[in-house]
Amino acid sequence: MYRLHFSGPAFSEELLEGIKQFTGHFSFSVCDDGFPVEIVHTGKGLSVSKNGNRAVIGYGRKIEFFRALGYLFQHMDKPFFSIQEESRADLLGVMIDNSRNGVLNIKTIKKILRYMALMGLNTLMLYTEDTYELEDYPYFGYMRGRFTEEELKECEGYAELFGIEMVPCIQTLAHLNGVLRWPVFWEYRDINDILLAGEDKTYELIDAMLRFMSKSLKSRKINIGMDEAEMIGLGRYLEKHGYQNRTDIMLNHLKRVTELCKKYGYKPMMWSDMFFKLAASGSYYDGAGLPSEVTERIPEEITLVYWDYYNTDPGVVSNNLDKHILSGRPVIFAGGAWRWKGYAPMIGFSLLSSRVILEQCNNKGVHNVFVTAWGDDGTECSVFTILPVMQLYAENSYAKDMSDSHLKERFKVCAGASLDDFLLLDLPNQPEGNERPGRSGINPSKYLLYQDILLGLFDRHVAEDVYSNQYADFSRLLKEAACRNPEFRNLFMIQAHLCDILELKCDMGVKLKKAYDNKDHAGLKALADRMDDLLVRVGAFYENVRSQWMEENKAFGFEVISIRLGGLKQRILEAGRRVREYLEGSIGKIEELEPERLYYDGRKDAGINLHLDIHQWEKIVSPNNVIF
Repeated sequence: MYRLHFSGPAFSEELLEGIKQFTGHFSFSVCDDGFPVEIVHTGKGLSVSKNGNRAVIGYGRKIEFFRALGYLFQHMDKPFFSIQEESRADLLGVMIDNSRNGVLNIKTIKKILRYMALMGLNTLMLYTEDTYELEDYPYFGYMRGRFTEEELKECEGYAELFGIEMVPCIQTLAHLNGVLRWPVFWEYRDINDILLAGEDKTYELIDAMLRFMSKSLKSRKINIGMDEAEMIGLGRYLEKHGYQNRTDIMLNHLKRVTELCKKYGYKPMMWSDMFFKLAASGSYYDGAGLPSEVTERIPEEITLVYWDYYNTDPGVVSNNLDKHILSGRPVIFAGGAWRWKGYAPMIGFSLLSSRVILEQCNNKGVHNVFVTAWGDDGTECSVFTILPVMQLYAENSYAKDMSDSHLKERFKVCAGASLDDFLLLDLPNQPEGNERPGRSGINPSKYLLYQDILLGLFDRHVAEDVYSNQYADFSRLLKEAACRNPEFRNLFMIQAHLCDILELKCDMGVKLKKAYDNKDHAGLKALADRMDDLLVRVGAFYENVRSQWMEENKAFGFEVISIRLGGLKQRILEAGRRVREYLEGSIGKIEELEPERLYYDGRKDAGINLHLDIHQWEKIVSPNNVIF
């Protein structure tokens, strides 16, 4: 354990309080007779050095001090070292989804803030569609684990210890299905999850949103959303007003929302996609730039957020950045840490895509960036799987060395874990033939987990006796990694237990159909008996998932996971029951095993592979109606 004594002209009790938050992470104590660490102001950037029996940390912004503190511990055992850095960015951060069932608890938010501090990330956005309290709107976020004003203030107070700004991130147009499901909000709906533009009641609701955030958080930056509203003006708006130019509807709505932002002193940012989609008939990434008549009407207060989680082609990214820059509005880039395709992350692809895109951002002078961590389809994947991508964003902004070795070393310091081991968390999505998918959305671990054994919707894509052995190997590797990274043990064990399930289940439907067609009663009995072991493995997986959820999130939303995994267990029981009824002669056939298995994606050519991008549970679990 290190014993340290902090002093100097830039030292303060507030800074000391922030330092003490890392005593467990780095195993040190603060005492009067400890190793001397002088703290000074640099004006701009950070510096940290050690010269024999003395260390000096210099910083301009508070967040730079904590990144420098990490460097001090990284090199503490060296007699001499000196590091100087300066961030390219004013805004460098992370946005975490809190609207797709998983709402982070306060303990987890504080833990994320500590990782951010050591990395040097200065902005945290908690993405909230309806998961915060609104006075006079009791159904807004009802039973969804919504944040209170007091909770957000507590988180902000903790963030301020490290110089991290908490920026509100809300929706003021689309993605409000959580609100619009309630009968009391039906009068606010245009179509699907889109608010009815042009209505006074809509802007009263948005005013309440802004008022809550203004009271809860000090930042005068705000993300007002407005992405993916492709159907704007085509529902009740159409019924009320007839067909109107949808770009006009969007811009008029934005004007009114911007005026409300001014009321609370906000300088808003918004996702840019709708401007490009409306101008190019639905295309975002490869369409035309914005017409001048559009850019002239975008309020001057607006900052455009270009989001791109997919591209690995530098030319495409460069072109998209140019189109945003030509708009004449300030530009922020938002990338993706892929954790929204099931229980397993896609860290490798996230790093690959982020490296390509961030390089183009650097070339174009777009230095304000943040990484998004969406939770599509239920937030099944842990928020802590995004840590490697957060580290990459930090190093891109501060460091001159972007090598893999540098990233691994920094990750070990800031996260206290092995980056190579974290990359193993991708394994459930990487059986043979899928090691390096061209698109990151390829997610066999989810559809092979949830698909029904009797229906076999994906069985035509599965090779018998190929993937099962690989999943057994993956489980072993993940369990070994869990032992090497005790802080994240549950993270690895969830993926290990997922692989345990897939070892048995990935080709069980294939074998079941084959045995049935061949009237192999002995084979059918063996498979039915094997389902008992599968149920045990699903149970172990459930317990790990539950433990992770309750550790990271509020309890609300876990009922969906319970229903899904409970349904999986029940369908395994039913499959065994159907097979045994057939073997006993109480039924003459197993109807579900009679039809020919088709390719899920309609392909005609022969061949087996798992290159499918399906992440919605309701599309995986059954061809019958699940949600209506």
